[in-house]
Amino acid sequence: MSFVGSDWRHVEANQYTLKGVFTLLGVSHEIEIPVYYMGVMEDMEGKQRVGFHTQFSIKRSDYGMTTDLNLVGDTVDITIALEAIRQDGAE
Repeated sequence: MSFVGSDWRHVEANQYTLKGVFTLLGVSHEIEIPVYYMGVMEDMEGKQRVGFHTQFSIKRSDYGMTTDLNLVGDTVDITIALEAIRQDGAE
């Protein structure tokens, strides 16, 4: 599973939209996902950390997964929480 972003747009306040190509099992589709900016904080070592969160759904059948659709379900939710640390010298 991979996602390669191509367009980042500010929607409102702390909400953004990230457009890109989501690939699963060798099948790719362009999708848009909501991204929420969670804020910046300084950790105990004095480094800045920034957080983002997203949650979106895909249909397994769109990516060639056909096994157990009735048992497991076709639609699955994907949740990603991301924390990044600012590197020394970065602006």
